[in-house]
Amino acid sequence: MLSLFVLLIALGMPIAFCLGISAATVLVFSTNIPTEIISTKMTGSIDAWTWLAIPLFIYLGDIMTLTGITQRLVRFSLGLVGHLKGGLSHVTVVTNILLAGMSGSITADAAAVSSIFSPSMKKAGYPVGYTAAIIAAGAVIGPMIPPSICFILIGGAGNVSILRLWLGGAVPGFFIGIFLIIAGYLIARKKGFRSEEQFTWGQRLKTLPPALPALVIPVLIIGGIRIGMFTATEAGAIAIVYALLVGFVSRDMDFKSLWPSTVKSAKATSKTLIIIATAGLFSWVATILKADAMIMNLIGTHTSPMVFMIIVAIVFLVLGCFVEGPPIVLVFIPLLMPVAIKMGIDPIHFGVMFGLVNLIGSVTPPMAVTMYMTCSITGATVEEYTREMLPLFIPLLVVVGMITLFPQISLFLPNLVMGP
Repeated sequence: MLSLFVLLIALGMPIAFCLGISAATVLVFSTNIPTEIISTKMTGSIDAWTWLAIPLFIYLGDIMTLTGITQRLVRFSLGLVGHLKGGLSHVTVVTNILLAGMSGSITADAAAVSSIFSPSMKKAGYPVGYTAAIIAAGAVIGPMIPPSICFILIGGAGNVSILRLWLGGAVPGFFIGIFLIIAGYLIARKKGFRSEEQFTWGQRLKTLPPALPALVIPVLIIGGIRIGMFTATEAGAIAIVYALLVGFVSRDMDFKSLWPSTVKSAKATSKTLIIIATAGLFSWVATILKADAMIMNLIGTHTSPMVFMIIVAIVFLVLGCFVEGPPIVLVFIPLLMPVAIKMGIDPIHFGVMFGLVNLIGSVTPPMAVTMYMTCSITGATVEEYTREMLPLFIPLLVVVGMITLFPQISLFLPNLVMGP
């Protein structure tokens, strides 16, 4: 089944059809199960309250751009780090940290930041390859800091608390931001990138009130879920209402563009849901074939949890270069999460590490969706992007190593907020 899946990918077939055809073929020719179960399992895979959070947070990211909140966050970020050497490079990273509380989508954050910063960074003399690379690397931060669509997928597929996963990704997300700023500063000194205007403390304080409505959203989401006012899914709906109210009160929102944004979000949702449906069928067939037992036999009973984590990290860093993130999560988390738990690995620790590795795949050549999108918007070639991205992989891989070796980095905040 896995071989057929890989073959169909190599032939260029859309990922949802690769999953569905390979699973259905094995089901028809290798089992006596009636074929009617195929449609039942596919519809059952998306018939879950958890998945409703995905269109809501996709829509939230689009509304944030419409309300002008993104531009306010850029001004606030400029006041914080724009005066450093390579100022615009750092501003893109800080903006991604602040945008992380809005959409939870790596592609949405990368698209928004690329559109805003590409012209100004080009004007300031930054190579287009570096512009695309730093924006893509910074976009990895967004899904690590709550809310996160990636962790919604992991939580739903692995039957793990989404709120704990969100909290578990926050600290690693901030580490990525800090290390990318350090790397960007060193690159700026070497290549002679300039700093931006120096803000006084008074000017910095003036940039805070316009940004506050956006900064309140993650507090509203996490706080509301923690005290039991609403679920993660309901939080997305509440955040949308809040964002619309902000746009209405500030009069920054163009309501004529709300319908096109709604259609755009619906299309993005449909692409995700068809993948969830076929991945659910794929995972169910793999369960029938006792794939989890095969994995346990493959790694051996004497493999330590740490070695297992390292193997998973390496394998999926490589696999992420060729396959999109959501299918990897939806296919392999149901298989690997039980194995990790049997080996004594905390499911939040495993989920956060797997999520970060999965996100890095979205910016790694040769088949990375976020890479192609940022290159398209900035005008960079894949070769230029790859050359400039190489040193920026170091901070990302350092954080993967930190999470893998030190579980408390991802477990500290969930245990602090929700108890061990």
